[in-house]
Amino acid sequence: MLKMSIFVGNVLYPACGQWLELPATEDEIEEAKAAAITADCDEIMISDYEGIKVNEYDNIEEINEIAEEIDNLDDYEQNIIEALIDDGYDFETALEIVQDGDYYYFPDCDSMTDVAYQYCEECGILSQIPEDLQGYFDFEAYGRDMGYNGNFIATDDGYIEVIR
Repeated sequence: MLKMSIFVGNVLYPACGQWLELPATEDEIEEAKAAAITADCDEIMISDYEGIKVNEYDNIEEINEIAEEIDNLDDYEQNIIEALIDDGYDFETALEIVQDGDYYYFPDCDSMTDVAYQYCEECGILSQIPEDLQGYFDFEAYGRDMGYNGNFIATDDGYIEVIR
């Protein structure tokens, strides 16, 4: 499950503040903001983060809304988002990809050869070729070409193809 938290700190004293686990209630957000305010500076920033990449001056309420949307997804979808974020997507784009269904998941694949085999099986591509010729199909070459032409992300559980 994807965990998200940010450290709400003071602009002048970034270590002065408090960690906030997302999604959070309005009261929890206000408490974290108040903990970051000092007598000589009332400006806050996000000094640190875990689980998601955010910028120092991102809007905390907007990040929290996205965290709520992610929290409402099932574990499978959260794992897809986590893999997308690990691959360099920002969390808003990763959420959008999952919500729009702009990906294919190839579970239990350890290589692009496995992806090619699974793809051919699911699409029935080889069923159009006589059975005695099917053994000559080069899954390794086809998988390599799929990797060149697609946007595949290797995970611990398989491969994800982003189809945007």
